[in-house]
Amino acid sequence: MGLPNRNRRRRCKAADGKAIAILNGHEQGMIDIARQHEGGLAKAAASALEAGRRLLPAPAPDLSGDPLDFATVLSRDWTFLRRREQAPPPGDWRSWLILGGRGSGKTRAGAEWVHELATRHPNAGELRIALVAETLGDAREVMIDGVSGICRIARAKRPDFEASRRRLVWPTGAMAQIFSSEDPESLRGPQFHFAWCDELAMMKNV
Repeated sequence: MGLPNRNRRRRCKAADGKAIAILNGHEQGMIDIARQHEGGLAKAAASALEAGRRLLPAPAPDLSGDPLDFATVLSRDWTFLRRREQAPPPGDWRSWLILGGRGSGKTRAGAEWVHELATRHPNAGELRIALVAETLGDAREVMIDGVSGICRIARAKRPDFEASRRRLVWPTGAMAQIFSSEDPESLRGPQFHFAWCDELAMMKNV
């Protein structure tokens, strides 16, 4: 025998109330989990912020805002991204040779080194740097405009390339002039504080 309609309605209402209570409890549980997850991320980001400040060279960027933005800063900071062998040697040195295969990061290391000199050196406004490649075309297409070239990796204080004078000029006043190994005599006369030679083994007149 079936239940009277009134009893059916009572049981349906009870079942509906139980379902609503379960859903509400589930929703609150998800909110609590999300809050805990958010709090964990914030603490992790804050810890990374403090640790990362010690990795960045002076002057460090302003990281007083949202700690989660620190990942963006690190993704653009070469001192954090580079491998140990891509960092300039410590101490006083005259020659630094990077020997590696295609894609090992030789050009990127050279471009970052030159850009750092031109923007952070104490006497950056007086610096003169020589950029030497196998040909003038290689100097521009690889060392300056290439995927890992100076103008591509420069973030702040991007230099201007003066094609007619074959040189880069930074806002700091630093200057880098390009040369070709096909004309080694062109290096006579000009004086430079630093030089970057790319693909030295390919140069026929070295």
